[in-house]
Amino acid sequence: MVAFFGKGYLPLHAATVETKRGAALISGKSGFGKSTATALLAASGRRLLGDDLCLVDVSASPRPKISPAYDSITITDRVRETILTALPSAEILPPARGTKHRFRLGERFCDAPLPAWRFVSIEISNDSRAHLRPMAGAVKLQSILNAVHYQYPVFRYYLAGLAAKRVATLANNVSAASLFRPYRRELGEDYLDLLTSAIDDDI
Repeated sequence: MVAFFGKGYLPLHAATVETKRGAALISGKSGFGKSTATALLAASGRRLLGDDLCLVDVSASPRPKISPAYDSITITDRVRETILTALPSAEILPPARGTKHRFRLGERFCDAPLPAWRFVSIEISNDSRAHLRPMAGAVKLQSILNAVHYQYPVFRYYLAGLAAKRVATLANNVSAASLFRPYRRELGEDYLDLLTSAIDDDI
């Protein structure tokens, strides 16, 4: 990750989805459903630039650009069948991180940089239904800052100032929203509709 910082990028622990307006970044803590969300979007026909890491070129004009990362997706048992049904020709790769499954995205991989458009943070809610909430100001800035990928904690001390400047540039160029999803409840078609709204619609 230090090398990416040195080349002018801002590395974020986030998935990236192609939209008509540019790239939508989807972040979330481990276990919050980031991979599930991106798998559902890929299965619905969306193209991904990556499912776990995104590289933001904040120096790009007129807006920061997101470069493609990995051409594979890592998912849990929960959405494995969804991917296999939607992408029957998907290449199955050796498993990663224990029980998780890996698939090569193939035609669902976007291999061209896209301008940054939206930042979505997945959060856990006690509500029975998922819902969206716009983010702005300091809340948006902190949410993006929380997604910065330093790889090792020791690098945070050395790179925090540089990261903060690049986060501020990105925050000034994207709209943002929090997507609150129920804890340990099945995610149906209404969740996919909300995901689509989160990455596509004006908020």
